[in-house]
Amino acid sequence: MFTTREILYTAAVPFGVTLVVLLAAWRPWRRRERSVARGWWAGAAGIGVGFFLAFALLDGRPPAWPPSEARHGLFYYVAALTVLGVIEGLLHAWVPGAAWLRAEAALLVFAAGLFLLFQSMLKNDAWTPLNAACHLLGMTVLTHAAWASTEVLVLRLPRPAGPLVLATFSGAVALVIMLSGSVVYGRLAGALAVAVLAAALLAPAAPRLSVARGGVTVVIPATLAILLLARYYVEPGVAVRNGALLLSSLVLPWAATIRPLRRRRPWVRTVIALVLAAVPAGVAVLLAQRAFSRMQNEAAPGDESAAYSFHVSSNDVR
Repeated sequence: MFTTREILYTAAVPFGVTLVVLLAAWRPWRRRERSVARGWWAGAAGIGVGFFLAFALLDGRPPAWPPSEARHGLFYYVAALTVLGVIEGLLHAWVPGAAWLRAEAALLVFAAGLFLLFQSMLKNDAWTPLNAACHLLGMTVLTHAAWASTEVLVLRLPRPAGPLVLATFSGAVALVIMLSGSVVYGRLAGALAVAVLAAALLAPAAPRLSVARGGVTVVIPATLAILLLARYYVEPGVAVRNGALLLSSLVLPWAATIRPLRRRRPWVRTVIALVLAAVPAGVAVLLAQRAFSRMQNEAAPGDESAAYSFHVSSNDVR
């Protein structure tokens, strides 16, 4: 069970910070003001700062540099993503012609960040240099593809639909990770989900608000990094099929952008996109819950060693 303090730090803090930043940038009470179109940076800044505060409050302090644990490296990876997202938003508003740099810059940040998170696998000889190269290449390509695809998806969906799809993905990742062995990583994914919900709440009142060109650059790579950390550093870890189902929640909503549906009202398309994201995400959570229940049932009553083993994995902070 979560304490009141943990709920406050995981939910209220990232939501409140993101909402305040978005309000300051997009100013929905000044709909005719042209400068509000330059608030693209706010998605990355609000979500990123909200995540940092949640992380530091849950830990009691920001992690030191260099990071001693993979989880601490996540803090600095998200910091780099936030800087990238803010710059991306500012360039989109002020220098649209520089947009071609986005993909190359993002690829470099993703590759460097994932190397930082998984370098302990090399130090501990869990991966050979060849295995490490293959794993890091695959994770980098996956992250870049998910980021690029989701960026376009958010731009094509109705404004509230994009943040709702992102929140569904991150929220489901949080639940699956908690059921798969790590409350710590699950809380961090949950903080991202709650933060992006602030954009969904504000979108109907701010006609130009979007989490694309910045917000997606923080949410998708950060959530994927948490999912990958839970896959490799947590016991029993996230099953491959659950990971695939979670990723499909970013793919299926593309059906809401096909031509027959583009003529539908925005709220209809929003509901369709949300349902298409929620179905595979919900199945992944259900499968993780069943595996969790099965693990508990298989542990013999009074078997303290089995209970202790799962307790340790549930609080894995690596």
